[in-house]
Amino acid sequence: LAQQIEAALFAKVGGSATAQTEDMTEGCRFYTVRVRALLRGVRLRENQSILALLFEGRLSPEHVVQLEASGGMLPEGQRKRLAEHELQAAERAAQEVRASRSVSCFPYFNDKLQCPGCDAWGARFDRIPHVGGHHALGKTAGLAGTDHARIACG
Repeated sequence: LAQQIEAALFAKVGGSATAQTEDMTEGCRFYTVRVRALLRGVRLRENQSILALLFEGRLSPEHVVQLEASGGMLPEGQRKRLAEHELQAAERAAQEVRASRSVSCFPYFNDKLQCPGCDAWGARFDRIPHVGGHHALGKTAGLAGTDHARIACG
């Protein structure tokens, strides 16, 4: 039974490495990680029913390997933490995309400006035309200054 599980795991993970040295080394590392994860999952009390089904022959070794790959052999608390971590990572990635879009549309940078969002020094801004100018010249339209400008982290 152990040989069947090992063969199924090797066919899924280890057999995918090509003849190049780096790919084989990376494939061996990935294979070792998967073997350790599989052993860790088999040792848990929560997975005794899976192990019993495997010994009774009602569960195939390939299905056990798939179950481990999908995270089905992890404890419930760890599954929740992983799901929460993935959700936070997705939120951070979306925030970075929004920030890169907003930053890329602001053409000017000044290290003496403070970002209103995170209070970090150095911010990008977009100059907005406003009416101002020297008092002797009267009110003249210009692009100088950052009054009423949109500001984002630089």
